[in-house]
Amino acid sequence: MNWKFAYRSFYYETAPAPEDIHLDPRETALLVIDIQNTYLQPPDKEHEMARWKPFLDRMNHVVIPNCALLVKQCREMGIEIVFARIACLKSDGRDRSLS
Repeated sequence: MNWKFAYRSFYYETAPAPEDIHLDPRETALLVIDIQNTYLQPPDKEHEMARWKPFLDRMNHVVIPNCALLVKQCREMGIEIVFARIACLKSDGRDRSLS
């Protein structure tokens, strides 16, 4: 199904399709927030692992692969990528966290 209609509420079913999105790579950035390895460590206890399994499965098989693909595509298009984290990686500090 077309992305313009895939998750559309029935409330908008008679509305026209939105226009295609055109992003100028010089004026666009991808902001990746809070992807941290620390939350992906499987718990040691079996009952805790059972509780965390859906989250870990979705992160490992959906979220992270999709983020990696998006980062790759943005790099190929010359779009700047900013990873929000406590430490600054950009020389001017524009990726600095409020923490």
